[in-house]
Amino acid sequence: MAHPPRHRSKRRPHAHIASSRTTQFENHFKTTTNGRGIDTVLNSLTGELTNASLRLLTNHGRFIEMGKADIRHPEDITRDHPGVTYRAFDLPEAAPERLQEMLAHVTALLQQGTLTPLPIATWDVRRARDAFRHMSRAQHTGTPEKSSSPSPNPRTPKAPF
Repeated sequence: MAHPPRHRSKRRPHAHIASSRTTQFENHFKTTTNGRGIDTVLNSLTGELTNASLRLLTNHGRFIEMGKADIRHPEDITRDHPGVTYRAFDLPEAAPERLQEMLAHVTALLQQGTLTPLPIATWDVRRARDAFRHMSRAQHTGTPEKSSSPSPNPRTPKAPF
């Protein structure tokens, strides 16, 4: 899922992309899958957006919680969504060997061009307030970062906003 201006994708059909800023993605994917739903959710949303994601899962769907703000009790999920498997995942839980395997796999996908890295927008540290305001409005894609520029006149970041 993505923010509407970022829905354009060379690799994904439009029907496979929807905004996660509102719960409208639930109806979009229900329609796209002819009511079947989806098999797996990798989630970092909260509140009603998480609820909408849970409702999208098929009877034997898997919900992997990647966020920290809205971790649910697996027993509640089992009760409210029969057949759904819920797991809160914390990357440091993985053994170092497994982390190495995952990193190697992702690196290979990036090298093959199967995955493309997200853009990085660099903000001069003297514009930190502007950068945080931009982030708080969820107007960014990728990673906003701050840097120290030797120039006394901070530049506006070159980014795909």
